[in-house]
Amino acid sequence: MDELGARVTAAINQRAKREARKAKGQKWEKITSLATAAAVIVALVAIFLSYISLIQQQKSAVSQDQDSRYSSISQLNLDVDQTIADHPRLIPCFLYGGCKKAKPALTAQEWNQAWALSGYIVDFYQYLFDQLENLGYLPPSGEFIMQEDATPADEANYENWITWSETIVGGFESSPLECTWLTENHNGYEQLFVHDVAITGACGSTLPDPFA
Repeated sequence: MDELGARVTAAINQRAKREARKAKGQKWEKITSLATAAAVIVALVAIFLSYISLIQQQKSAVSQDQDSRYSSISQLNLDVDQTIADHPRLIPCFLYGGCKKAKPALTAQEWNQAWALSGYIVDFYQYLFDQLENLGYLPPSGEFIMQEDATPADEANYENWITWSETIVGGFESSPLECTWLTENHNGYEQLFVHDVAITGACGSTLPDPFA
């Protein structure tokens, strides 16, 4: 009986040790699983934070690019104004309603200079239009919005576009020579741009509307 009892005791002890080892293994498996899950969560959080940072960097880069481009067109507008100011004899052609108002009358050479300058200015208006379009400043219609016609919603959403609409349309209204240039060369400009100028009536009825 002593021998049998010893065997039973030994068997019980071995079983207890196996169960202890098993319990210990299960404990470590649980700890390992938890650690793995934690590591996955940390990795996901890191990826998410990296994604948010990337988006913010992209937004910042886009904003800086827009600011740079907008500053560039503003500077070009000042350059155009300065170019006109540098040719005082030609100022009536662009600000006061026509070259014929120049006193004394322009010479043939001055007329040629005014004609070339009108092309330069209309090209600038087209460039300005394209840049504002690319920057997303145009309304869905793509048409000019004048201050007198702007709704509160227009003023809230298209403030910059209204300002430049006034500049472009006002330029054509003040310069029949610019209108003549655009009329004679309308096929060389963006159709939406020509359409926008045409429907304002700034150039009268001579400028063809490509959308009509």
